[in-house]
Amino acid sequence: MRTMRARPFMATFLMATIPCVVTWGKQKSESDSAIQTEIMQIEGQMKQAILRKDVDALDHVYADSMVWTARGELLTKAQVLADFRSGRLKNNSLEHSNIEIHIYRNTVVLTGYSTSQLVFGGKVLNTPRRFSDAFVKLDGRWQLVAHAVTNIESD
Repeated sequence: MRTMRARPFMATFLMATIPCVVTWGKQKSESDSAIQTEIMQIEGQMKQAILRKDVDALDHVYADSMVWTARGELLTKAQVLADFRSGRLKNNSLEHSNIEIHIYRNTVVLTGYSTSQLVFGGKVLNTPRRFSDAFVKLDGRWQLVAHAVTNIESD
């Protein structure tokens, strides 16, 4: 007898909440899609800034507390920008593929595969790499807070 009363209540509850769940899911998906689009635009702007050697554009996207991990070194924003400014670090070409974006509220982790002709300290490097970029929405805009790159050695 008790289950007979519970069924109408459960049916009413489900009928009331299912549209909310579907609507919430749709809003979340649209929001995620907008964030993915924005992050891909920023990633493209960073790529163009690197190729054009536009340090001011990179300075705007890189968070003040950014950490950059490459070649076994951990660098600050100031060190990375100084390497670009001096010409110690430059990219003659840069292509990204296999991009995946993971969204965690105000944090985005982007991973991918990178091929480039990179010149560091006068030495040309063509090794393909895996990379990860972490963006956080700070002061109303997405900023790069961490970049890590790992060389993929060929067999």
